[in-house]
Amino acid sequence: MSNNTNDYCREKIRLLKEYISKSEEVLSNVEQWELLNDILSEREYLIQKLQILEAENKAVMPNCSQDQRTEIDGLVRLILDIDKDGIKMIEAEKKKIIGELKINQQSQKVSDYQQKSLAESGRLLDYKK
Repeated sequence: MSNNTNDYCREKIRLLKEYISKSEEVLSNVEQWELLNDILSEREYLIQKLQILEAENKAVMPNCSQDQRTEIDGLVRLILDIDKDGIKMIEAEKKKIIGELKINQQSQKVSDYQQKSLAESGRLLDYKK
């Protein structure tokens, strides 16, 4: 195996591991959605680096050793599993937030109704000292 092939395979494995690290950050920060944009931007950057690496080394790709190909396949499967878990967690967080918003909106309606009903009943209007 040539040095160029070896470099390509090692770099691809390194980028995939870095991508997994960023994916794990997403999972651990699902409830802190303010941080997700930056993490997702970093993940997108890693995807672009992987695409550039693939484009520049099309002839080299099939020449990775069997161990390296096995490791790459395992990392890709892990990324897919993490992304599936991330989707589930984000959907659960979305449902939680929507539920909280509905409760908040209902509470505001109740408090608005109580304020209006007092004013409309006349108790506040007819009060004399």
